[in-house]
Amino acid sequence: MPRVDLPEIRLPFASRINPHQDAATRSSNAWLESMGLVNRDVRRTLDSGRFFELAARVYPDAQARGLQQMINLITWIFLLDDELDQGVLKDQVTPAQALLERLLRQFSSPHDAPAPKPGIEQSGCALFASISEGLSPHGQRRFFQDIRDYFDSTLKEIEARAAGEVPDLLAFVQVRRYTGATQLMFSGGEAANRAEVPEGFCRSRIFQALQDSANDVVVLVNDIFSHGKESHGGEINNYVVVCQHHLELSLREAMDFVNRLVTSRVHTFELAREKLPLFIGQQRYSDAERKAIEQYIAMLESWMSGNLAWSLRTPRYHDTSLTQESPQ
Repeated sequence: MPRVDLPEIRLPFASRINPHQDAATRSSNAWLESMGLVNRDVRRTLDSGRFFELAARVYPDAQARGLQQMINLITWIFLLDDELDQGVLKDQVTPAQALLERLLRQFSSPHDAPAPKPGIEQSGCALFASISEGLSPHGQRRFFQDIRDYFDSTLKEIEARAAGEVPDLLAFVQVRRYTGATQLMFSGGEAANRAEVPEGFCRSRIFQALQDSANDVVVLVNDIFSHGKESHGGEINNYVVVCQHHLELSLREAMDFVNRLVTSRVHTFELAREKLPLFIGQQRYSDAERKAIEQYIAMLESWMSGNLAWSLRTPRYHDTSLTQESPQ
């Protein structure tokens, strides 16, 4: 059958690697071991995922401690995601919902929630408490809301998988923004970089435009690279699959269409960024707040470029071409 090469994705942002990568990775490995998260299968996932490299590329300016937290967070999210996407819970709505609700209770009300079980629950509680310590009360509320949105959207994907129905395209756009956990990674990055953006800025339209467009770029790129791996498992919660199905495209056409969406969202991000100096000049932000905003925008750019650079290298998405379903 014909082969379909991955499209060439171009992003106008440089990718940098955090100089603390090696030290932070060693500390993270020790933490993962101490939390009882590492067995033979998990070690295989970690080796193929190279999540430490992803973290080092998307948080190039974090100090060693902050970078370690983000390696922990990214690894934890990927392990949970694999359990919910590929494990026994991938189409089991009731037990998946019970797990996610239990985690939310443990994160929000640890004294009233059931004691966390070893592994995902204990490590998640320790991790989210540690990250929250670096945020203001407002930042903590946003961080927790991002966790809730991630869990809620993940459950919607499980429901779609259980029903065996390709999601509606417009509804999928909203759900996919959260199931990639990118939003959660952005707010966690504020703690890692010790640069929390002002509360007022978070309510602005320009903040939403910058955040949403960067988020979309990350998940669109992810779905292009992960399609080969996911299609073998029958995954339907993927931009390529959803666009191919609803727009009646070939696989080649769907790949190219999603890649054009990447370009479009990058353009939206750049337009919003161009308006940022004027917007900031009209506000009464302190020098520290202005610097935090600048660091946040730089982090969004690093997320877009770093995720692409990592996706090109990680054995997790080792397939460089995909088999088309029918000859064109």
